[in-house]
Amino acid sequence: RVEMSMAPNPSHLEAVNSVVAGMVRSKQMRVDVARGGRSRASQRKVLGLLIHGDAAFCGLGVNAEVMQLQDLPDYTTGGTVHIVVNNQIGFTTVPRRARSSPHPSDVAKGYGAPIFHVNGDDPEAVVRACRLAADFRAEWGQDVVINLVCYRRLGHNEQDDPSITLPLLSERIKRQRKVSEIYADRLVADGVATRDEVDRWIERCAAEYQAELDASGTYVESPEDWAVSTYMGQRDSALNVGERLRLEKELRLELDANKTLEEEGVIVEDGPGGPRAVSQEASLSGNGDVATTAGSRFESIEGLDANPRFNPRMFSTGVPLEMIRAVGHAMTELPPENLEFVDGADLDDETARTKAEKDYGVRVGDSVRTAKALLSQLDDVARKARLEHMGLFPPDFIAHPHTRKLLENRRKMVEGELGVDWGTAELLAFATLVLHRYPGEDPAAPPRKHCHVRLSGQDVERGTFNHRHSVLYCSRTSRPVNPIDNMGLGDQDRFLVCNSPLSEHAVMGFEYGFSVDSGPAALVLWEAQFGDFANNAQGIVDQFVATGEAKWGQRSGLVLLLPHGYDGNGPDHSSARPERWLAAASDDPDSLPGRSPRDGELAAKTFAALREKTVDKTVGKTDDADASGFISLDRLRERVEALEAAAESAPAEENVGFEVDDSNDQAFTLFDEHGALIDAASDAASDAATSTRGGFRREPHDARDRLVVEPDDFRGDDDDADVAAGKVLDGAGARDGPQADMDPIALASAAVKASRARSMYDDVRRFFRRDRGRIDRVDWDRYMRHRAKTHADSTCNFVLVNPSTPANYFHALRRQANVPHVKPLVVLAPKYLLHHRPCASPLRDFGPGSRFHAVIGDGDVGDNSVEPDAVTGARERPKASNVRRVVVCTGQVYYKLHQLRRARRIEDVALVRLEQLSPFPHAALARRLARYPNAELVWCQEEPKNMGYWAFAQPRINTAMREILDVEVGADHRAAFGGDDDGDDGDDGDGSGDEVGRGEKTGRRDEVRRVHYVGRPAAASPATGSPAIHAAETRALVHEALGLEHVGIHLAEPRSSVPRY
Repeated sequence: RVEMSMAPNPSHLEAVNSVVAGMVRSKQMRVDVARGGRSRASQRKVLGLLIHGDAAFCGLGVNAEVMQLQDLPDYTTGGTVHIVVNNQIGFTTVPRRARSSPHPSDVAKGYGAPIFHVNGDDPEAVVRACRLAADFRAEWGQDVVINLVCYRRLGHNEQDDPSITLPLLSERIKRQRKVSEIYADRLVADGVATRDEVDRWIERCAAEYQAELDASGTYVESPEDWAVSTYMGQRDSALNVGERLRLEKELRLELDANKTLEEEGVIVEDGPGGPRAVSQEASLSGNGDVATTAGSRFESIEGLDANPRFNPRMFSTGVPLEMIRAVGHAMTELPPENLEFVDGADLDDETARTKAEKDYGVRVGDSVRTAKALLSQLDDVARKARLEHMGLFPPDFIAHPHTRKLLENRRKMVEGELGVDWGTAELLAFATLVLHRYPGEDPAAPPRKHCHVRLSGQDVERGTFNHRHSVLYCSRTSRPVNPIDNMGLGDQDRFLVCNSPLSEHAVMGFEYGFSVDSGPAALVLWEAQFGDFANNAQGIVDQFVATGEAKWGQRSGLVLLLPHGYDGNGPDHSSARPERWLAAASDDPDSLPGRSPRDGELAAKTFAALREKTVDKTVGKTDDADASGFISLDRLRERVEALEAAAESAPAEENVGFEVDDSNDQAFTLFDEHGALIDAASDAASDAATSTRGGFRREPHDARDRLVVEPDDFRGDDDDADVAAGKVLDGAGARDGPQADMDPIALASAAVKASRARSMYDDVRRFFRRDRGRIDRVDWDRYMRHRAKTHADSTCNFVLVNPSTPANYFHALRRQANVPHVKPLVVLAPKYLLHHRPCASPLRDFGPGSRFHAVIGDGDVGDNSVEPDAVTGARERPKASNVRRVVVCTGQVYYKLHQLRRARRIEDVALVRLEQLSPFPHAALARRLARYPNAELVWCQEEPKNMGYWAFAQPRINTAMREILDVEVGADHRAAFGGDDDGDDGDDGDGSGDEVGRGEKTGRRDEVRRVHYVGRPAAASPATGSPAIHAAETRALVHEALGLEHVGIHLAEPRSSVPRY
């Protein structure tokens, strides 16, 4: 039995080749985790097959780049079979003008690949060539090429007439008999088949083709038909929906922690110790066994059940400090130099061990023993630690002096003696992701979310800027050691660091394919030497990374590390071209999720559908005003439970094979797949054309008969709810109905309705942190804004961050591995900050309760430039009444602004760092700006005005000011923001809250408060090639941003004439 997977292929020829190679390597790694998919056994089980055109195979350089990977240890797939369909034409271009070699396959000669030339008019010869190619690849593990020599009988497409440009060749092809005719005559001549048998085969084949053609007129495409990868929260297929509800209820009540609703997915919850995987996920452990994570679907947060899908990018990614210290010790301890091997038995001898430590001035395996005591409480700790340490590092391992000093400093960082720098924070993130359990956890308990980590790119072992050193080399033997891949701290996944060839297109495509196939089981990262080197892979970015999910439902969690920053390195080593990424972001600059007119209408309709109508007893009339009344959580719970009871009573055999459409995690029973309200009145005219059962209707535009719910089923008047699926809801619950008349669709639709109703109820009570009481219209609008923001986050095409602190980078990586809505992550990594001493984070910013911050203002949690008070924990912040200017920036320019502000003792300028740009954190940024209502607003960047972030940030900042701050900010200002679902919350960690909002009303309308630009003027080149000019420009823009006079170069006209955009 052979399982075949076909990768979606864009119209850009050959672009998919490297993606397929990455998918193949990922599948091979699942077969053999211990060797990372490099064993011949795993390579023989998975084969990559690429089909090329003749003009594309020899004309596009990506083929050479991909074939270059065939023998590289970290990229080999044991050979790929290439089939070149040699039609001897490239659209209208003849071979003489398309290539300089006799055959299109000659490019493979440079890589030692055998080439089989075969006549396409001889089917049996083609079969023999393919078998020979497969056998060669299986035996020798190398690429092999089949040059299928044939011709193109028709044009390039339906509208193309080849005779216009190739009249002689077209006439010759017309006279050539078809392959089927030639082979049929041969079968008859050889006595294999009779002419009648051949004619019957032709007639049967034609009939089948005609039947398929006739059926195609009724087929409607569905996104699921093209989905090639699955992630968390995917739909259930062919699952008994009654059993689905029972399982869900059992999980919710914690009656059976081993049963799971989503067998293919992982749900991450935020518990006291950080995020935790609680839905069963099959992943491979380091020894090749399947490790499953299972647990309760809900954990208690402040006494309430927590919906794991609430605010998916806003959860703690911190880890216990004991874990930080343990992995820090494991990845920094080196063997004592020149210490000869001591037999394990000697370590049990106290005298021998003391003598060794005295002679060499070092405690043998001290930190490893400490780490193991914390995690595993191993017996004979000293002996095992010593032996495992000597197994990781050879006895004669001698570290480079620079490396030894680096590791000593990292040891001090994890002990809290020094601030944690960028390279250490990154390795700590990787190390904590591969480990299965935290210190002190019960070994029998389900493991936490863990994954393999694969870091790929040019010079990634050491790091282009000499900052990472994830792989250590012996100065004597050049033998490499990867400490994180074998920390000796218990069960762990693989940490693979792959120095790549000098190729961006092939390697980025390879890692993209690897991430698509591996899913949440691996965090895959690709790093460019410099950010603008990714230009060579722009085709992969445009065709796959930024658009793959929208075009094919192909999801990827690939992380792209693009070094970016203006350090005087010239135009080719400064910019990662963030403007290109931001232009590709699927983000509306003129409206906020949840605040558009359509969102407001949706909130009003849903409130009207769910509210409890009030009755005026004096006149006996029901109040139907849209804004009146309230939603009762108690009443809502009763309705949901009644729906579940009705669905559970459905016969199991009637529900088998029905697919539950749960593609939208946040879908209410009242909403369709786009989040729009289903209006019964507007669809009344089309009811005759649809099948209606129990408030559900079958949508004709969906091949799978998507079922949606009419809002009347949730109205307060129970007598109006027509639930023909056997139960009619009333205040007491449900009463029996005519089940005998129900069809399978009606029965299954009741289960869908109940499931979505439960999802809605869980999400509502999690948001309000209570499950009893009333919700008025103001609070409901706030909830609907949260829902719209969450939906926008789950549908964005990628996430772009520009972290300025090591801790925020640490949390960005851990968040990427844990967040349910997996998207590509683009990290604009710094360069000079890697060794910039002020760019360090205290150890507390990595501990429990810490997380990624989309925006960091002065004195916020995560602000590494201000030390909190030792007693109160409050951080110093500029006084709002004194601040005349707020400078918003992103990335490393903050440190230049902060350095000058501190040197000049400027107290009337506040700095706000934008750490995440897409999805844009509107509410988090607006909250910081609200602290200084009377200050002017400046955007500062190092990039030229037509590059960088200005064109993206300006309209979104103005929109946030207009839509969020265009209100009176009073004591309940937090409600005006509608909560913060942008990756940050309202608590700044200083215990004081925001100055604006404690009884003070500004009454200010922000229509006149616009952001204006400070930075380099528009230019054709990203940066100057002169270090002196670069330094002068940097000084000028920093002085101008802080409002200081500067003698020297000026970037723009005097301030009075600078237009306000």
